[in-house]
Amino acid sequence: MLMILENEIKMLKLNYLKIEYGEKPMFKDNVGDAMMNVLDYDIGDENGNIVKYAEECTARACRVVDSLVGGNSYMSYSDEFKSKIGANSSTKQKPTEEEISKNPHYYGDKEYGSLDAWDIAYMANKNSPNNVLYDAMEGKRVVNQQDVQSKMLSYNDLKSKVGNIPVGSFINLNIKNGDNTSEVIGGSHTVRVVGYSKKGEPLVADWDSVKNLKNAMYINGDLDAKSIMAITSVPGKEKYTYDYFNNVDKKSRTNSKENYLKSYDKLPLYEDGKISYEKAPKEYKKYAKTLNTNKYYITSLADISDEDYDRYSKIALALPGVETKYGKDFLYSLGIDGESTGLSQLVQGNVDEKYKKILSKYPKNSPEGNALSTVMYLKELDKYKDEWFDKGEEEQERPYYLNSRSAKGLLKDGVRVLQGKDKSGFYKNILGDSTYNVDGVNLDIPSREKNESDSDYINRINNSISNDEVRFDLVDRGGESKTPVIYKKTKGNTINRELEDSIGYLWQTPNAIKYGDAQGDNAYYKKFKSIYNELFNKK
Repeated sequence: MLMILENEIKMLKLNYLKIEYGEKPMFKDNVGDAMMNVLDYDIGDENGNIVKYAEECTARACRVVDSLVGGNSYMSYSDEFKSKIGANSSTKQKPTEEEISKNPHYYGDKEYGSLDAWDIAYMANKNSPNNVLYDAMEGKRVVNQQDVQSKMLSYNDLKSKVGNIPVGSFINLNIKNGDNTSEVIGGSHTVRVVGYSKKGEPLVADWDSVKNLKNAMYINGDLDAKSIMAITSVPGKEKYTYDYFNNVDKKSRTNSKENYLKSYDKLPLYEDGKISYEKAPKEYKKYAKTLNTNKYYITSLADISDEDYDRYSKIALALPGVETKYGKDFLYSLGIDGESTGLSQLVQGNVDEKYKKILSKYPKNSPEGNALSTVMYLKELDKYKDEWFDKGEEEQERPYYLNSRSAKGLLKDGVRVLQGKDKSGFYKNILGDSTYNVDGVNLDIPSREKNESDSDYINRINNSISNDEVRFDLVDRGGESKTPVIYKKTKGNTINRELEDSIGYLWQTPNAIKYGDAQGDNAYYKKFKSIYNELFNKK
């Protein structure tokens, strides 16, 4: 399990975070020395000048957590937490009395209004009380110091009085006095849980370091000192405790015994409306057996349900039948992949960074690696498809922007032509002109004439197009010159939203669904459905 994500941290434009925990974390990531600087960052003042701003403890701890969100499901951005407890506003100057009355987390702020250590449990008690695991203040804004000191916890009290503390939780330490020194308004210091040691001790982001909780500021190794004021977990992340990750770690190292395919001797192919059968080559067997044995590995580390993993695996098993004839396709055997690679012809860059640790189990370009990458990309498509379907409910226009082909892409196109297959899309051809070929509509688009204006070129091309379903235009996409685009009228999506159905469009591009161009008449869609249904006896 990935508790401290080195890769994501290194991507930050920050420099150094000290690692001070006494033992390695329970999971295998080697954090190393090069981390980040959470001390200072640049912001603009009211006049637009860049100034240096020193963050306080809560902001620093949140900055560390935000850097670890990455592709995991067990952490969320600090702004989401602030919003859920009603504390996502701030001011650049000392808040007014009116602002304080509307935003209780400004209480006690002398220079600018923000969420501070002493506000966290108080605001959570008001708006998300189930996430307050402990609060010596008992939800009050101001408490007598003597009363609150007797209720504060020591490190040794945690196990019996709080139990498991979820990752991302805010732990508030020490005392913050109000205007009257006999009064307390909350804890004065914030640390946040970012992981656990092998023994289960929380590892916390504390000021400019990650350290064992027992060594955090104000505890400093004194395990009986009453220094813990409050503990607040993150809404929606309550289950991600040490016990959860410990179980995940154990489960992820156990091979599953699934067997999604009954036979490797009769794999369906679909050509020209007819089903034929092929025997599985060795590469496809490796690909398929990887999906069988890695169910627990993926469901544990990627937080995917068993049911979803089964769905994704079956889709992943059918895709090679469409894309590479299970590895027997002529192009695939020549090693001509282009941007898409492997048995499933996945654009590897869609998942490489986000799921780097999970995918590191197998070599990148191996059948095994392609199998896991395909499942992870299906997870991503499943997450976004409903949003895309919502956008594509109505009739509209779908843009096809002019694309240049790489050398591999041109070679791939050439082989496809020899095989009697048409390339689809809007591409430049060898002569410098361009060709639009989509759903049986084939247009040759001549290049722009010298000194021809935008409007003249657009009108010339559109006057030459006899099809009312498409039109030509030039759009500004930030380049040196405007990009040619062909707009195709769409009818609004009519296919089912289930991934098993929509993948026939999504695997090529989400644009068909986003722009309402999915009615089930696409050749790829029909081929996938036929292979999938045949593989898994679906009618």
